[in-house]
Amino acid sequence: MFSAIKDADVVITMVAASRMAEPGTVRSDATRALLAALAQSGADSHLVAVSALGGHGSADQLSRAARWIYRRVVGADRLAEVDRQEELIRSSGIPATIVRPPRLDDRPASGYQEVTGKASSSLRLHREDLADCLADLATNPPPTALRFLTIASV
Repeated sequence: MFSAIKDADVVITMVAASRMAEPGTVRSDATRALLAALAQSGADSHLVAVSALGGHGSADQLSRAARWIYRRVVGADRLAEVDRQEELIRSSGIPATIVRPPRLDDRPASGYQEVTGKASSSLRLHREDLADCLADLATNPPPTALRFLTIASV
């Protein structure tokens, strides 16, 4: 992993257990290894981590109904793993961007927007819009502090 990131301007991670697999610690184990490799490389890479909406860190952003639905649909174990991943990044001190998409779908791109205020359970993000957001983040100046970004398709 070290050789893949040592000269990178931007490192994007989207690791997660598949919906069919047990949640486990896939996100946090991979994030821990990535953070160690970034520290070892001494690179000044912009870390962009695709997380998930609904973990502890974003619970206040969800409407009451959305919190209930996300807990039931996504599952407490998966959201706890989201929390572990985000805490590793937070405690690393790296000025990263954590992208928190709502439910993903395969509809065509329609544009994305940042969600401010309460997010409803009906929010969706088209995978193409997520890719566009990640490309925009890769070409914009990196943040100087940890940044959380919740986005949804227009």
